[in-house]
Amino acid sequence: MEEAVRYTSLAIAAVLCAVLIKKAEPSYGFMLTLTASICVCVAAMAALSVLADYARETEDLFKGAEGAVEILIKILGITLTTCFGAQVCRDCGEGSLAFQLELLGGALGLINALPLLSGVLAILRSFMG
Repeated sequence: MEEAVRYTSLAIAAVLCAVLIKKAEPSYGFMLTLTASICVCVAAMAALSVLADYARETEDLFKGAEGAVEILIKILGITLTTCFGAQVCRDCGEGSLAFQLELLGGALGLINALPLLSGVLAILRSFMG
């Protein structure tokens, strides 16, 4: 969740600064927004790479899913934080940054749901053998 808050704060700060800078020098505002977009996109790619690694190592992660309620609440917090930040970006006319922030939120939500998936897989495995 900390990562979602960090990148949402980055996106909101970049958009607010870009809105102020665009009045004086539009190209600088665009560059600031582009830089923030790249930062969020890199974070989203890192989060997606964790999912790819998980897919490769699924057989090693058959554990029970304790603390399911905590996991769901954490996922909800990530979703709400990134959706809020994305909407602020969209309201300021920064749709691409908003989309990337939503992508990051989805990836972080999936990463946090991995223990639940492991629990389901363990149950299925116990039924099969």
